[in-house]
Amino acid sequence: MDPSIYSIETLNLALCIIVLVLGLWQYIKTRSKMVLKISLAFGLFGITHLMMLIPNLGTEFMFLIMSVGVIAYVLVVFGLYTVITLKKPG
Repeated sequence: MDPSIYSIETLNLALCIIVLVLGLWQYIKTRSKMVLKISLAFGLFGITHLMMLIPNLGTEFMFLIMSVGVIAYVLVVFGLYTVITLKKPG
C-alpha cells in the first residue's frame, strides 16, 4: 500500500473517533436517537479505516470492509430519516 494511504487512513480514523466520542457525549445529554445512530455510523467508519491500516487485512477482507461501510451509511440514512419524520409542518 502507498505510504500516503496510511496517513489518510490514520487521519480518517482519528476524525471518526472524535465524531464518535462527541456524538456519544451528546447522546448521553439529549438521548437523541439520531445523534446515536450517526455517531455509531462514524464508529463503524472508524473500524473500516482501522482495518485498512492493518497490513494485508484490507485486501483480504475487502467484502467485510465494504459491508461495514454500507451498514454505517444505512445508520446515517436512518438517523437523518428520524429527523425528517419528526419535522412538523408549518
